[in-house]
Amino acid sequence: MLRASDLQGYQIPGLEEKLIVTLFADDTTVYLSANDSYEDLVKILETWCKASGAKFNKGKTECIPVGTEAFREEFRTTRRPQPDQAPIPANVRITTDKTAVRILGVFTGNAVDDYPP
Repeated sequence: MLRASDLQGYQIPGLEEKLIVTLFADDTTVYLSANDSYEDLVKILETWCKASGAKFNKGKTECIPVGTEAFREEFRTTRRPQPDQAPIPANVRITTDKTAVRILGVFTGNAVDDYPP
């Protein structure tokens, strides 16, 4: 559903296909462009959960803004990837620089140099 959606995902130079989702067991990582709508993503995930019987754990949802430092700060401040988009809900954590997020055992984030203490 995600790969066939209108979501743009993350375009990697040199690759034909967009990066939109990675799945492993019960872990899902979704990659959105600044032009993608979080609301559209949630609708797709809710449809998928209804069809599959899975549950979407909104409490574990985190956003790692990718882009310039100015874009990341604006995104954290407004909770909007674009000025004309609805804000990301308050219950979704938007990471700050130097804050590691664990994805499948790997710590990642902006300005994250090492394993967190």
